[in-house]
Amino acid sequence: MDRIENFKSIMDHRRAYLQVAKELNVMKIRFYFHDLEKAILLLFIGDSKATNIHRKISRHHIQNGYIKDPLGAVIDWECARYTKADKQMTARQTMNKCYSGCSDQIIPILKELGL
Repeated sequence: MDRIENFKSIMDHRRAYLQVAKELNVMKIRFYFHDLEKAILLLFIGDSKATNIHRKISRHHIQNGYIKDPLGAVIDWECARYTKADKQMTARQTMNKCYSGCSDQIIPILKELGL
């Protein structure tokens, strides 16, 4: 996939993220900026470098076994299946498979959102 196609994919993911946040009635101003720096970085430095930087600086990604923005992570996991063919799990399934070490942070949010 070239940079323009990847950029479009990120923007599709951002739209899905915003839609899921609205549907779950948890919309926050900060969600409008979800993955925006990744999309911009992608155009200048390529996908793998942009992804690595994004994961290091984004609060919705795990860092040192902790997620600073667990609500953002749950929305990210829940919406991924709408735009990413290789990520067809629900937020709960994603937590169980990939982030079980963070379940104490995530389970209360899943329960509150009915996921």
